[in-house]
Amino acid sequence: MGDAPSKKYLCPSPSTTALLGQDLRHSGGPWHGALCRHQGLTPGQLLAWNVHQSAQIIREIRPDAGIWVWSDMFDPQHNAVERYYAVNGSLRGSWEGLDPGIGIVNWHGGLMGRNCQFFADLGMKQILSGYYDSDEDGSSIAQWLANTRQVPGIVGAMYTTWEDRYGAMEVWAQKAWGLNP
Repeated sequence: MGDAPSKKYLCPSPSTTALLGQDLRHSGGPWHGALCRHQGLTPGQLLAWNVHQSAQIIREIRPDAGIWVWSDMFDPQHNAVERYYAVNGSLRGSWEGLDPGIGIVNWHGGLMGRNCQFFADLGMKQILSGYYDSDEDGSSIAQWLANTRQVPGIVGAMYTTWEDRYGAMEVWAQKAWGLNP
């Protein structure tokens, strides 16, 4: 297959899609400014405000855009917890800035779907973002999908690599999407 992904697995979107990267720079640590502290905002509330404002701006400019966020900063089973890393305060409640028009790219495969119902209960659609350079045979994404079969709003799976490794993409895609080469 080579180093590049096969074109048969690339699915272009019919409309514009925005994938927002909400990260610590938006929510805490040394970035949690005096004004936010003075107004009594926690890092979680600041992140909720930020994602809500970002979605509004995108919708004003491009109403047909799909909007997606990485799950970790909004997931109480991942990083949206009372004490996370160097965040100056709690990230709890960050998910309150999400709305059902924003999709979740859920990348905590280690939970094998135990966090998916949380986002489903918020009315959100989800893409399971697997691989991360360690699911060479596709068995993890197959199990994750099987575990979430009854969870509403799971709309797909995305092959995700940190190290530009595409050698396992074909077998992974076959397990994730049931495609034959």
